[in-house]
Amino acid sequence: AALARRDHDVRGYQYEGGEVLNAFPIDRTTTREIYTPYWFGQWMFYRDWFPTVRSHLSDLDPDVVVTDRRCMAPTLLAANDLGIPSIGVVPGLGFTRFNPYDLGEQKTPSFLGAPLSVKVQYPFVEHLFRLHHRALASATEIVVISEFLQNVLQSIFNRNSTIIRTPVPLDEVRATSHQPQYLTVVNPRTTLKGSRLTARIAEHAPDYEFQVAGEFASEKDRQRVASLNNVNHLGWVDKMDEVYERAKLVLVPSLVEEGGGPRVVIEGFANVIPAVGTNRGAIPEHIGDAGHVVSNPQDVDEWKLRIEQALDHRDKMSERALRVIEQYEATERVDEFERVLQRVANLRS
Repeated sequence: AALARRDHDVRGYQYEGGEVLNAFPIDRTTTREIYTPYWFGQWMFYRDWFPTVRSHLSDLDPDVVVTDRRCMAPTLLAANDLGIPSIGVVPGLGFTRFNPYDLGEQKTPSFLGAPLSVKVQYPFVEHLFRLHHRALASATEIVVISEFLQNVLQSIFNRNSTIIRTPVPLDEVRATSHQPQYLTVVNPRTTLKGSRLTARIAEHAPDYEFQVAGEFASEKDRQRVASLNNVNHLGWVDKMDEVYERAKLVLVPSLVEEGGGPRVVIEGFANVIPAVGTNRGAIPEHIGDAGHVVSNPQDVDEWKLRIEQALDHRDKMSERALRVIEQYEATERVDEFERVLQRVANLRS
């Protein structure tokens, strides 16, 4: 959308049900919706999407193809098949998270170490892994949004990549005033995202007031949080600036490896609010020296210690947050991507 506003001729192609964007023309197609186990479903989607997107690209003949997320692998292969330069944008580990509990840097799938849900789909997992390897190798350029993702791609697929931080529309979340009161958790909807850990931290720190924005996937988790006198559960919130207006610290209790680091850290920094988060994925990289990292996420005593340290040095860390936030200003990040786009486009001209 930002490139279209800069007078680039941008055309989109997506399957029905994809994100709706009105900033440029988008052609849509339908894909089969069959409820299957996840990796088998991915294999079926790739099989359908490759000939569909190849035909579309052959008719359109673009200068560059940019693709990401679910469509990325088959689209990169189709572009390569047609001799069209391509850019794959990798915003997270979705393409290689065969086991969400595997925290090792080397994420090549292993049958013995896989959970049962993966073992029963293992032929498809193995096929997709090989396909992802070929797709990433075929791309003209790969863009990632964190050093963590860059290291994972290099380790698993031996693929170099360029880091461009996620452009965040910071003005949409900046509060006009600040009345810091709460330790703030945003969207800890599942166990892996920190729903139970949020409750444990609040139970262990009764002297602190917490606010939790977002819904819980589990009614049991919601009731546990709602039962705590020191927690204000806000539910779904449309205007996040109002949440940050009352936040004095952002907590990130995610137990899953966040490929790009949670956006809440950056939104908090935009409001000069330090963060305390787990050591998973790109979370430490995003927090940097504008907060503290919990090395053992299940240790609520360490959480309490890191919270106390962050609050004791809140002014100093708030100053550091302002320096970090410069990496995410939308205009500069679009400039970076535009330079990559031009470099790739020049390869065809």
